Amino acid sequence: MNSMKKKYIAVLLCALLFCGLIGGASTEPTQNSTDGSASLLQEATNWFESQTSKYEILSAEAVNDSAIFLTGTKNPDTDEYQLLQVFIVDRTDNSFEVSAWKGAERGLAAGFSVHVLATDSLTVVFGDTFDSIFDFINDKRIDVTFTEARIVFADGESETRSITGNTPYVFALNGVRAVKDVEFISDDLAVKYSDFFSEDLMEASETLDTADLFN
Repeated sequence: MNSMKKKYIAVLLCALLFCGLIGGASTEPTQNSTDGSASLLQEATNWFESQTSKYEILSAEAVNDSAIFLTGTKNPDTDEYQLLQVFIVDRTDNSFEVSAWKGAERGLAAGFSVHVLATDSLTVVFGDTFDSIFDFINDKRIDVTFTEARIVFADGESETRSITGNTPYVFALNGVRAVKDVEFISDDLAVKYSDFFSEDLMEASETLDTADLFN
């Protein structure tokens, strides 16, 4: 009996030791892309703001080795942003550079705007929403708070993102995606870009000239 008891205790101790090792391994901190993204964004932000004070960063997001900045510019003596811009800032060997950018007007008249910047590796959808949209049929404005935007692609696929109403937005997508339409959704209303505009979103999706951008 003593021999059996000793074997049982030995097995139990081994099991407890194994569980302890597994538990200890699960509590070890892991390195992930979030840490790298935060570092990239901070470094890219510092570089961008050292180049210019014209563009105010409204939001930022990291995709691969690029930082995506949504910015706004104001006219003198105004508190509202008059124009929006999106910048793709890439890390170089020793610094950063703007590889692509686009400026666009806000969508106050319609109540929203949609713009696309496309490169060989990224597709960026950006714009803004307001707290009301224009009802062309009844010639009046309708109060609305959009909470989602559904991006519809030319291949029939779609992707839905959360947004904050009455605020500029930016979505960075990996790869080249042909954006066909964008639908803005609230609790009781949904409107599409194509309901208001006939222009192809991809026709003017190329970058503006980056030479002497900050001069």
